[in-house]
Amino acid sequence: MLRDIFNTVSAKVMISLANLLLIILITNYLGAAGKGEMSLFVLNLSLVIMVNDFFGGAALVYIIPRSKLNKIISLGIAWALISSVSVASLTKIFGIDEGFHL
Repeated sequence: MLRDIFNTVSAKVMISLANLLLIILITNYLGAAGKGEMSLFVLNLSLVIMVNDFFGGAALVYIIPRSKLNKIISLGIAWALISSVSVASLTKIFGIDEGFHL
């Protein structure tokens, strides 16, 4: 058990150090403006993922044993499309990300 704890903690420390190194490299290479644009892009992606996961994540896993798989897959895909388009439209309407839409 101690070995599992040590492996988990050491993996998290290495991932944190890699993320810190990545942030330093991005800041030095892109500058403050590039890092800000990248942060807005990540914010938009996380908003879409959070809305998609509201019905498409754990809720689908909970419903799988109780319903037909084809119905669940079609509802999951429909929800992903609807929520992605709606969140992207809202971010465009409110001007959260000016340069990321096609």
